[in-house]
Amino acid sequence: VSMLPISDPEKDREFVPARHWLVGVSCLILLCPSVYLFFLKQWLMASAGALAALLAFHADYVILAPQYDNTKVRKYAQGSCLYSSSIENPCVLQMKEVISNLDRLTAFGVTAYVHYATFFKFGAPLAVLSLFIFATFFAYSRRSSTFMQWVNRHTVFHIFVCLHSVLFSYLLFVY
Repeated sequence: VSMLPISDPEKDREFVPARHWLVGVSCLILLCPSVYLFFLKQWLMASAGALAALLAFHADYVILAPQYDNTKVRKYAQGSCLYSSSIENPCVLQMKEVISNLDRLTAFGVTAYVHYATFFKFGAPLAVLSLFIFATFFAYSRRSSTFMQWVNRHTVFHIFVCLHSVLFSYLLFVY
């Protein structure tokens, strides 16, 4: 984690709506488990994983999902819907909300299914331990206080999810 790019915390106190290449790359890394699942001919899980990865890419990189103070954005959203790609445009805000919700719902569904299947194949201890570690990494990312901290932590979370997904794909469908 210490090798990931960081910035001066004094200058980076609030989330700023900006893209960072590291988050985009880490979102695309989430496609790796889907490729593995396609090779295992687990079409439904591979498709669900690919959908989750693409939604994560759109929510975290294309549409931007970090939480920041958006009181100005909320005030603007009360106005008319103008054709613009500005983050302050109400249409973009609606799209961001829809994609973010779909991202969370799809990720939750895939995670719930994997842990449900793990519970029945390997028992409660592995499923609960895995879910606890998963939730810890997720909470670590969500508790970021600066944008660059979120970039670094969310990238670590995506790498963990990728490794976790490949391992559990192997355990559930090969082992």
